[in-house]
Amino acid sequence: MSSWLRLTLITMSVGGGFTGLVITLQMLFSPQVNSPPLAIICTIFILLYLFVLISGLLFVHNPQRVMPLAVALVLQIPIVSSPILSFQFVAGCMMGGGVTEAGPFGGVKIGADWQFNVLRALPWGVGINVIPLILFFALAWSVSRQHRRQQAVPSMQMEPVTK
Repeated sequence: MSSWLRLTLITMSVGGGFTGLVITLQMLFSPQVNSPPLAIICTIFILLYLFVLISGLLFVHNPQRVMPLAVALVLQIPIVSSPILSFQFVAGCMMGGGVTEAGPFGGVKIGADWQFNVLRALPWGVGINVIPLILFFALAWSVSRQHRRQQAVPSMQMEPVTK
């Protein structure tokens, strides 16, 4: 795996997970979160940010542990908007866009952000966060390339020395 990809993944997961954790914890203890449903939603996103942070730390400790990191990236890809449910989860960086019934949308964010709405007057729409999508495919490509290289190297077995 290239150094730039490894360091980018570490920065996005550890830095983004920690930032999101701190921001959401701060929000949880603010006067704005004054009902149990809001506290539950904040707690769920705290757990999501903890997952992103831990997946990054596992990757730092062992670069072969990529599955939690891949899941953390996939969670950040979709942007969903509807009058029933809307969802967006960003840890690290976001450059996303999509289409709603009101027209196209896009945006760039650095840091951490999340949105979750139930039964709100929002337009129907879908979009993607391009940054984790690119990182996910770069990670998958790197892992498959490394796997192909390992299979291409013939296994070196020591033959017994006979005289």
